[in-house]
Amino acid sequence: MFGLATVHASSILLDSKKGSFTNRLDCAKETWKNDAKLMLTTVAPTAAVATAAVLKPSILTKAAQYVGKGLTKVLGKLGPKITANGLVQKILKNPTKAGGIGLIAAGALYVIDALTKHSYKAGQIDQKYTDAAAIESQTKRVVLA
Repeated sequence: MFGLATVHASSILLDSKKGSFTNRLDCAKETWKNDAKLMLTTVAPTAAVATAAVLKPSILTKAAQYVGKGLTKVLGKLGPKITANGLVQKILKNPTKAGGIGLIAAGALYVIDALTKHSYKAGQIDQKYTDAAAIESQTKRVVLA
């Protein structure tokens, strides 16, 4: 699981744009932490859900039914336009299916959020150490962040 994070961090050690070895090592360390955090926040929950789906599918079915019934209540309160459209009736016919779709959508949004935060942080880390390398090259001194 942490192999990709290690490969990414190792490639930074070879990046001459990051200046001194100390600067590259610090950048690699922060990059590894950021990559490992992404993997822990996305892979661990995904593995837990997949394990539950295989070992105890009834748990996911109950969760999907619960979410489907919740969607029915929320959509029912939104007004006659949705009710007239037949969406609530479709969900009422099969709340498990609607809830499953809702759970998948929530999971996808969670992963997208985690990836966005990871990318933003990766950009901050890269910029920080690229700037430090530029200062090092101008002053000919190692900058300790």
